[in-house]
Amino acid sequence: MKMNILVFGGNRFMGAEVVRMLSEMSMATVWVVNRSGSAPFNSNPDNIKIWKGDRNDEHFYESFPFEEMHYVIDMCLYQPEQARRIIDSIKWRGQGSILRYIAVSSVAALQTDTELFGEYGTNKAEIERMLLSPRPSLPTDSARYKAKYKDGHKQVSIIRPSYVLGHKGITSHIHRDQYFRDCIEEGRPVEVDGDGQAEISVCFAFEVVTTILDQLIAEKRQHIINVGSKPISIEELIKLYGPNSSNVPPLINYHSTSSLIPFPNKECTFGAHEITHETSVVKGVAWTK
Repeated sequence: MKMNILVFGGNRFMGAEVVRMLSEMSMATVWVVNRSGSAPFNSNPDNIKIWKGDRNDEHFYESFPFEEMHYVIDMCLYQPEQARRIIDSIKWRGQGSILRYIAVSSVAALQTDTELFGEYGTNKAEIERMLLSPRPSLPTDSARYKAKYKDGHKQVSIIRPSYVLGHKGITSHIHRDQYFRDCIEEGRPVEVDGDGQAEISVCFAFEVVTTILDQLIAEKRQHIINVGSKPISIEELIKLYGPNSSNVPPLINYHSTSSLIPFPNKECTFGAHEITHETSVVKGVAWTK
């Protein structure tokens, strides 16, 4: 059977890599939705279909053939209203219903310190609540909305990456580990917020991509998958990227401001929540060098 797989956010970073790997599956047609109608690659395989549309426009949901989709991979779900529209558009029950909806969330959904991620974190938490609830009640309370989604949460997988670091071949728009590499290789100090002892959890882009794809074929699918490392201090992480090609170890400048990239001086881990897919930071850094 030919599978139709819809990917939101398939034009850059991890989304583009997801699309590339899916395009190698001969039995899959990959639908990529974006506002520009542009393709993620210069030369697209025949089984990639580009649909010009804006997920924030209600007319998109009226025109897109959701009923033909077997899987939906959502790389850019940021607003509760986007989740509400998805819930109301996908066929969750009966013949021809969706097999799996995979949403990429974030460790930010678990953070109690709202200053760390602000509205981004609170929105992610609300979106998770909506998707995992048998009968969601917000942001709309219509009987049609709740009845349509009843038990739809059973077809949902939520991938929660920690801080995502880059990978060979996957271009990141987030200036994190590449900043470390550039400073270390050029012999410049890495500017660090605080004393560098705040502990964070990290993962690597290729691990998030493979975790997403695993959920398409896994016999026993999971509803929540936390992807990340055991806690590591920012200082320890930086030191793993050295020395440079001249064998000079990383130089670090410590500051008391809270505006420096790429990590604020705040702890960000999974805390008491289980790490479903544990990252080896040492192996990940070695692989991306």
